[in-house]
Amino acid sequence: MRGEKVRYIVDRFENGYAVCEMEDGNIKNIPKYQLPLEVKEGDMLIVENGFYRVLDIETKKRRGELRERLRGLSKKREKRKE
Repeated sequence: MRGEKVRYIVDRFENGYAVCEMEDGNIKNIPKYQLPLEVKEGDMLIVENGFYRVLDIETKKRRGELRERLRGLSKKREKRKE
């Protein structure tokens, strides 16, 4: 796994931990004190030099994709009502 960087998505915060989903679907609880202060639910993280860092560009891209998916679902729902 040398050279590869694992990404995490912050699902939620519970009891002082960030409950994060790894790329392989596994869950990892990361103590909140180890994370940047600005971290929020839905942020994508990576570990660099032993520190967690928010991947701003990837997080924004992912949020945009999820927003578009939600719009598509809303449109399908509206069509069913007609």
